[in-house]
Amino acid sequence: MQEVVEAVKRKIIFWWLTHCYLRNIAKRYPDHFVKSINDLTDNPICRKIMRLRYMGESPLKFDAIAIDMKMDVRNVFSYHKKVIDKIITG
Repeated sequence: MQEVVEAVKRKIIFWWLTHCYLRNIAKRYPDHFVKSINDLTDNPICRKIMRLRYMGESPLKFDAIAIDMKMDVRNVFSYHKKVIDKIITG
């Protein structure tokens, strides 16, 4: 039962990060957002995906990011998830 509760908590945190927090931080404090992402990962692909997804006047959807970076959408999801997991786990 405890594992189910932890999984649900993780999904809620994941949703909040991706739909609320990161969007607001990237929009209001872009320099802080970039610095935070750079501190989280050394992978340039992860960094670019996060910038494209959350920054700018019109942040891109995963499909558009995949086309822009010439990669499969599943890979974009995977790189994005790695960064979000690092945020959650520390």
